[in-house]
Amino acid sequence: MLNDEMERDPIRTVLVVGDDESVQRALGDVVARAITETGRGQTTVLTATDDGNVLRVLSRGPIDLLVADFREEARGIDLLGWLSYGKFPTRTLLLTCKGPWGTSEYWRAKGVDAAVKRPAAIEELKSLIVEWFP
Repeated sequence: MLNDEMERDPIRTVLVVGDDESVQRALGDVVARAITETGRGQTTVLTATDDGNVLRVLSRGPIDLLVADFREEARGIDLLGWLSYGKFPTRTLLLTCKGPWGTSEYWRAKGVDAAVKRPAAIEELKSLIVEWFP
């Protein structure tokens, strides 16, 4: 019975990275709510602000969803570079961006699964989560 329950209600691990801790907390809460409301399991939200912490968390084990929000494009580019090596078990990357420095098409060309403009609407996140976690 326990195995059946685990299959029906997986625990999704979400890593929220960025340079503003309050934004990280808010994004983590919204993503966790979206996962729960779509029936895609429970959520463990991890956060990391600096490059060293991001690498440590990515190295510990599988991350189902990575949500990134950086004010500076270069930080996002660095993260994509690490992920592009294929060393880290991140399955899906959701990048939230603000400012004129990136469009959805721009980020998709860099291998990002989806780019969502700030503020991230929960309905948009729910749609992506349903697509990514059938």
